[in-house]
Amino acid sequence: MKPSCAIVTALLLSSGSPLQLYADTWGPPIPKAALSPSGRFEARTSVGEPASLALWDRGSRKRIYETKLVNSMSPLGVFVADTGEVLTVDDHGGAGQAHAVVLYDQAGHVIRDYGLESILSAQELRDKVDHSVSSIWWRYPTESPWADRDSFHITTIFGAEVLVSLKDGGLRRGPEPFSRLQSHLKTARACVHPEIRVVHVTKEHEKYRALTCALVPLKGSCHEGATGFGELRKGRTFPIDSLLLDQLFDSAGSLLPWIERNWAVKWGPDLIQVEMSFACSQAVPDEYRFVVDRCALKDPKAAAVLDEFLSVANLSDLVDCPGHRP
Repeated sequence: MKPSCAIVTALLLSSGSPLQLYADTWGPPIPKAALSPSGRFEARTSVGEPASLALWDRGSRKRIYETKLVNSMSPLGVFVADTGEVLTVDDHGGAGQAHAVVLYDQAGHVIRDYGLESILSAQELRDKVDHSVSSIWWRYPTESPWADRDSFHITTIFGAEVLVSLKDGGLRRGPEPFSRLQSHLKTARACVHPEIRVVHVTKEHEKYRALTCALVPLKGSCHEGATGFGELRKGRTFPIDSLLLDQLFDSAGSLLPWIERNWAVKWGPDLIQVEMSFACSQAVPDEYRFVVDRCALKDPKAAAVLDEFLSVANLSDLVDCPGHRP
């Protein structure tokens, strides 16, 4: 029995009720490359049967090794530490099954090869991740795994942090949910391009109306349109005090209960979407999204934080809640 069938069958038996599976499709696998945080090493994967992994020293421009990957075609992601260990995650065509996490040492030897059932508990597999026909989607989709001196860090779709030891591949959990995001919020100014986007989407008579305000150090800009709604247009810009932007990042942790696990566009007259992007040392920015119904918000601290986001973006009149004026 294939690993995917085994995991799904076990979940069906343990849950006592059918899982909701959504359909998905896969294109062909593509080669991947990743740099270590300092840029010293570059890991490259090839596509094929077998697929291969190569580690390069960018200073000497020499290939340190090339080895066969355990994946049948290609991993979904590859990451490399400054000490030369390489982490691959998931299989193309079947995420969250066999080879969910594989750690290679500095010579290309496999230290540990984990299936997802060895990383998450049965209850987490059943209740806290997303299931499709082909895959179990368990990682937060817009945050890349990263490495410090001791471990690779992976954030799950429900916020738990999985640490993979560089020394022996041992697993442990981090102390707080979405710890990478919380670190970003405390040190946003260290990023090359921290950005906050406030998005409001409504739908009337089968037509959508979207407004996006992007806030970056010293400047804000608002446009009609949003991701998935064509080009941004009819823009206006305005200055922003950089210290005020820092305060927004510092307070954004209050919105953590409303973090979204996917980026499907949602709409409604009272729904406010707050997106955050952190382009720090990674090639691909880490991005996070919160969706909050302002008029249904009962937490006074979170309400004050959301109102501050709206105020800085000059959108305080966007949501008209009975008995409330931001």
